[in-house]
Amino acid sequence: MNMDGNKKVSFTKRVTTDHCLNVILAGKGGQGVILAGHVLLRSCLLKGLQAKRSEVHGMAQRGGSVVVHLRMGEAVHSPVIPYGQVHFIIGIDANEGHRWTPLLAAHGQLITLTEAETEALPHARFKNIATLSKFLNHLRKVTYFKNVLGSVLKSFSRADIENVLREKMSEEIVNRNMAVFEKYSN
Repeated sequence: MNMDGNKKVSFTKRVTTDHCLNVILAGKGGQGVILAGHVLLRSCLLKGLQAKRSEVHGMAQRGGSVVVHLRMGEAVHSPVIPYGQVHFIIGIDANEGHRWTPLLAAHGQLITLTEAETEALPHARFKNIATLSKFLNHLRKVTYFKNVLGSVLKSFSRADIENVLREKMSEEIVNRNMAVFEKYSN
């Protein structure tokens, strides 16, 4: 049962009926969390997928917490992910990622790009992924929501990502970002 007294929908049923992938990006100011959310959102929209984003970045310029809710798929009705329905938390900063674990779905995962102090969080479902390519490969191996993720990931090409970056950035910054993208996506 959830907090409203209603029966909680199972993870698999939720994904197959709503056709929506729920992701939280979490980090600190200056780590590119907002930009990553924008790139994923615009890439989805350009491919004809429905996508919505909500972001909070209060003291981000001072290294404060930044979080982006991103919902993408075929039927997205709200930008804010309901409690217990987050499929993935991508912690660009591991400690910030851990902060959002109470929102994970039953089979949801926290995936980080950095290491964190995990001794205080023995119950957390934690996976440390060092590079973007390992992260994408890990996501492709997860079978319980492959139908939704497959359609989302297959939709994005290198050119799509580059075009979205060009909407917001100078040529020099685009080139630097694409060099990093190439390095970690092979």
